[in-house]
Amino acid sequence: TRARLALTIQLFHHLLCGVFFGLIFFQLGNQGARMFDHLKFCIGAVLMIVYTQVMVPILSYPAEVKVVKKETFNRWYTLTPYYLALTVSRLPLQVLLNITFMAVTYWMSGLPQQFWRFCIFVAVGLMISLVAEGMGLAIGATFSITNGSVVGPMLIAPLMGLAVYGFDFAPQISGGMQLLMKFSYVRVGVVSLILAVFGFHREELDCDDIYCHFSDPRVL
Repeated sequence: TRARLALTIQLFHHLLCGVFFGLIFFQLGNQGARMFDHLKFCIGAVLMIVYTQVMVPILSYPAEVKVVKKETFNRWYTLTPYYLALTVSRLPLQVLLNITFMAVTYWMSGLPQQFWRFCIFVAVGLMISLVAEGMGLAIGATFSITNGSVVGPMLIAPLMGLAVYGFDFAPQISGGMQLLMKFSYVRVGVVSLILAVFGFHREELDCDDIYCHFSDPRVL
């Protein structure tokens, strides 16, 4: 069926993206001299989840909108239980896809083999995924597939810009800009992923150079 084919495509997409992503950052998770690579890893993981979960509803949901409008007009149900049912029905798929991608990237990148840390890593990815899917549903319900395909990336771009802004000069960021950055769920996801990977009293990273300023995870 069409639904089974879509599920298979999404599963292979997340698996292959996880493999390619893991190859890019292969066994870099414990190297203290690769600070910028660690940041790229966290940013890239969030970006993959956000773009995937925003674009899937944009491309698939507009076809359902006409049916939903007709059935709600006939008072078969209201939008609140429909959206709750839609969210709950998609949750197992979200969990499966996120565990697939996050597990492959976590293992291949050489991050600490701690189950509780991995669970936090996956939980952050799942929360980002749910928010991104809600954003995609809102765009898909408002615009056609053609227009939504433009509006989606256009809205993600400033959120991504706010997500990476000021990492190397955080103390100099103005109060107004800090307030603006708090509205970017993408930045919250990036920071949460960094804390999941390098927080919670993680041991010092390996250093092959004479001096590694970021070998202590607390500095990062």
